[in-house]
Amino acid sequence: MDLTTPGWDGSRLVFSGFMTTGEDRLPVEQVFTRKTAAEYGASMKVTDAAGTMLAWEKENCERSDEKSSNTSMPQATVPMPEAGERLMSDEADIRQVSEDWIRFYNAGDAAKVAGLYTEDGYYLSAHILAHGRQEIQAYWERGIKAGGYLDFIKPVTIYYSGDLAYCAGTYQATNAGVTVDGRILIVLRKVDGKWLMAAHETVVRDQPMRE
Repeated sequence: MDLTTPGWDGSRLVFSGFMTTGEDRLPVEQVFTRKTAAEYGASMKVTDAAGTMLAWEKENCERSDEKSSNTSMPQATVPMPEAGERLMSDEADIRQVSEDWIRFYNAGDAAKVAGLYTEDGYYLSAHILAHGRQEIQAYWERGIKAGGYLDFIKPVTIYYSGDLAYCAGTYQATNAGVTVDGRILIVLRKVDGKWLMAAHETVVRDQPMRE
């Protein structure tokens, strides 16, 4: 069974994925609902490709690191909430890198922008391959002095595992009064508990002809 989760959503932790049985790959959804600090409700739903429910089960669970005086409930080991919360925190921190990049760049602080990259990070575009914070800072300083302004970065997908992550999306910038948009790809590495950009590439989209 292959399941993934985005983390806790309030009191619910939802895993979704697939169960392989023979030649069939069946959609599965497993939900843990927090009732108290030590008690959880758990349910699993299996459907076929058409969405018809094939199986459903539900039980009460207790955290494996907590002792409970209620021995009538079935005992089960469930994912620790802290793990889900850490996953949610990682995604938020990865998104925050883009937000900080916009804020520092538009404030004209190239040094803080460069601080969002690893010491040996790369920035790549059609115009430059900058390696290391010093080269990256110098490049963004030139962009800021030329009147660069970043309107937005919109992540389309974020993936992370262990200390590595990537974020792909779109962006729009207004440089010296000319607005352009394009694609962005960021590879991140967690260094001393902080997500930093190890590689950052932008590609300007072919812009519509202006009359």
